[in-house]
Amino acid sequence: MITLFTGDTCVACKALKGRLTVMGLEDYQEANVSNITHKNTVMDLGFRGIPLLVRYDHEGEVEATLLGNTASDSDYQSFFFGRSKDKGDVQ
Repeated sequence: MITLFTGDTCVACKALKGRLTVMGLEDYQEANVSNITHKNTVMDLGFRGIPLLVRYDHEGEVEATLLGNTASDSDYQSFFFGRSKDKGDVQ
């Protein structure tokens, strides 16, 4: 499962969502940090910024994270198709 943490006024978030759509990478759940639970999740993961992609394994453990909207297309494809190696390696 992949979650994209976003914010209402986050320009980078809107840009990333558009880019993922163009790339056909839309199999994610969006979690807006205006909800305190989602904000706390981002902070508990050690991040202070968004957009943040988090890939979880079938047990709910974090497999990988990707912060920001400037990664290469191949990084996003690898992230969505589970080819990144370790938690945090795609950052």
